[in-house]
Amino acid sequence: MMKKTTLATWLLGLMIGLLAPKATAQMPDCEMVLADLEMCVTHHWEMGQIHSQGVYNSLLCKVGVAVSANDRGQIKSAIRILNAFINEVDAQSGKKIDSEAAEHMIMHAQAAIADLQNP
Repeated sequence: MMKKTTLATWLLGLMIGLLAPKATAQMPDCEMVLADLEMCVTHHWEMGQIHSQGVYNSLLCKVGVAVSANDRGQIKSAIRILNAFINEVDAQSGKKIDSEAAEHMIMHAQAAIADLQNP
């Protein structure tokens, strides 16, 4: 009986070990600021949570333009672009973007907007 328990415990530990990294790798470890939004989008693409190259490219483009606008001191423009980013992510949520990833990217963009509004 001891061997079966040990084997079952070992198998359970193996299954948890195999599944745990996947579960914890769902969300990137990043600050919720504009500068890290590109990394966030890329992480979700690499994890397979964005299912369209075109959507991925469009989101990266919006982030890049928002960063550039912010770098030029055009805060209102950066915020407008981030709102367009949020609208696109929301529109693709559950379609070409996994819902959980979409929720995270929207939360990240909203935090970046709040950070831009309150420097």
